[in-house]
Amino acid sequence: MSLGQQQSADLAQTEQNPSSELQNKDTATSAELLRNLTRDAYPSLGVTAPATQAHAIQLAHFIRGQVIPRLAQAHGLAVSMSSVDISLPLVPAAPSAKDISDFADLAFQTDSATVVARIEALVASGVSMDRVYLDWVAPAARQLGCDWDTDRANFSEVTLGLWRLLQSLHALSPKFQETEKHTATVRRALLVSAPKEQHTLGLFMLSEFFRRAGWEVWSDLPGDYSEVAVKVSEEWYDLVGISVGTEVKLEALTVAVSRLRHVSRNQDVVVMVGGPVFVDHPEFAVTAGADFTAHDAPDAVSRGERAVSARTSEQLRR
Repeated sequence: MSLGQQQSADLAQTEQNPSSELQNKDTATSAELLRNLTRDAYPSLGVTAPATQAHAIQLAHFIRGQVIPRLAQAHGLAVSMSSVDISLPLVPAAPSAKDISDFADLAFQTDSATVVARIEALVASGVSMDRVYLDWVAPAARQLGCDWDTDRANFSEVTLGLWRLLQSLHALSPKFQETEKHTATVRRALLVSAPKEQHTLGLFMLSEFFRRAGWEVWSDLPGDYSEVAVKVSEEWYDLVGISVGTEVKLEALTVAVSRLRHVSRNQDVVVMVGGPVFVDHPEFAVTAGADFTAHDAPDAVSRGERAVSARTSEQLRR
């Protein structure tokens, strides 16, 4: 028996109790709503059909506000709702392939205001801003790239779609940064794309996560690697991150990393690389002379903080 069916059965059993107020018409309507909610939100206990956050929150509020008080009253119990802990399901709301395709189509066919409205609706339903970035926006950007590869859209259309996604994240940046972490020691990161990279959505998302973690971030599009070299020679950075899109740019990246380490004001600077080329070949990071690559933005922040802390400890021991 599924969790939803069990909850419905328990409620039905209580309805049969002559002393319970759950027998009235209003309760019958509530019971039917509960059955509908549990059927949609909890089709099984397995992970193959996870509940959406919207259904989970709706169900939790219904149980808290309707079911528990009536069950308590039926059994002569006094329950303080402030003491009742209703935990949401531990299964995350993961968008389906169709969800991502539809979301990408919003950026492809409409405008940034429509994309913002869709994201705000997701957040209102209980999806965190982190999950919006990682589970919705990033996959939608990849979907747009696939549309280009399959000739479903041309370069200009894909670029416009990515630009709308980027504009949406700019508009929502204050909300994303609401939980910014304030640290006693401010770390500084220089995050750039390889010269002549066309799309910077991933770099912006990465910068957002670093800023929210309390880092001071400088991020811009360099004309060439010599501009980056000048920047790190003039100012102290704990970490330099470079995003590369294609394998053909690895040779130039390798030369640039070596030069950056040589001229850096911080001789123990941590170098991170990322981008599509490292997704399938993370070993290329070592080849390029970097310290590490990461599979997503939170992982990049975590690895970056550990690497900088390790370098700082080494400096103190010298």
